[in-house]
Amino acid sequence: QVRAPRTPGGDHTMSAAATATAATSATSALMAAPDMMDDAYLSDLLSYSLERLDAEPEKLDADASRATESERRVACEEYRAFVASADCYATVRGEIRAIGDRLDAMRDALPTLRAGCEAFAAEAESIARSRALVRATANHQSALLDVLEAPTLQDACARHGNYDEALDLENFVRKLASAHADDVAVVKTLAENAAEASSAMRAKLVDRLRGAAQLPECLRVVGYLRRMCAYEEDELRDVFLRAREAHIADAVDELETSGSPYEYVKRLTDAHRVHCFDVVMQYRAIFADDDDADDHVGNGTGSGVSSSFSSLSIGGRSRGGGGGGDGGLLYSWSAHRIASYLRALESTLPKIDEGGALASVHEHCAYCGASLARVGLDFRASLPPMFSDAAMGIYRRRLDDAVGDFEKVTEQHR
Repeated sequence: QVRAPRTPGGDHTMSAAATATAATSATSALMAAPDMMDDAYLSDLLSYSLERLDAEPEKLDADASRATESERRVACEEYRAFVASADCYATVRGEIRAIGDRLDAMRDALPTLRAGCEAFAAEAESIARSRALVRATANHQSALLDVLEAPTLQDACARHGNYDEALDLENFVRKLASAHADDVAVVKTLAENAAEASSAMRAKLVDRLRGAAQLPECLRVVGYLRRMCAYEEDELRDVFLRAREAHIADAVDELETSGSPYEYVKRLTDAHRVHCFDVVMQYRAIFADDDDADDHVGNGTGSGVSSSFSSLSIGGRSRGGGGGGDGGLLYSWSAHRIASYLRALESTLPKIDEGGALASVHEHCAYCGASLARVGLDFRASLPPMFSDAAMGIYRRRLDDAVGDFEKVTEQHR
């Protein structure tokens, strides 16, 4: 028999929680009691006497009647507890149903939640990597700035003549690009900027060869060009000769042609004597090899040399002789330059009107030829025909003047 505790006011109601707890305990007891009661009752029943066994059914009926009556009385007295228990059961079942619905909704939402969590984890990982990259960038900011400024620094070094430092920077950027240009776009941009700076430096070095550069300066410039790997060896020889040819051509163009032909020829001869000798010596010192010998430069004799020279041009290959490791480049340039000098000399000699001046010019040109003969540029065999024609021209002009004067005198005394 389960009785609800009475309240001070005589109220027999129970809270829903207490009633649910009591009902759960009673149910558990009733489920476990029958087996134990049956075993004990059977043990006692075996020990009863015959008379007691005959009276046992009546006793059981009486006990059943009392139990039924007690249940009815309790039901009448404690009906509020049963009502509260029913209400509690209904409430609990509703809450359990709501919990089940929420669990179903949560189970349906789990895939979306999982996808969201995975997306969040991926984004968080990406942010973490970016943060680590930014942190590493901040930690190496000074080194990165040095790397990014390499092309600018290379250009500044080239503009101030610090070519060794500029080449070191170029090699550094080249190695960096070979390792990371495919993966890092900034490195590729650096390589492009460094290539532009190298191109500007190469042009500046070639321009220095077009100036009045002596042998040490030419050696340094060609050494820088070789370190840059800007040209193949044959191309480098051609570039050198073209640059030196431009220097000589500029020096010749600066000579004044409006003055005395005598002075012009002497200055022209001196310019070729100095510059041609320097260029040949510079070329042999810079590009020295076993194949370069004096016979690679024209040593022609006789008047046919002039026509042979005029058929050659800078950058070509030797046609009248000369070969060797340079492919005849030095011979071709020498032929071109001497032919240009002889053409200028041949066009200027007829303008000289005095035999003494012509003799002085001839002596000057012969001295130039003797000087250049030491490097294989002996053009003295081409001088006699030109000076002979010039002398004959002077003679004819003087003879014409004499004939004219004689005719005037005879006319006066006729």
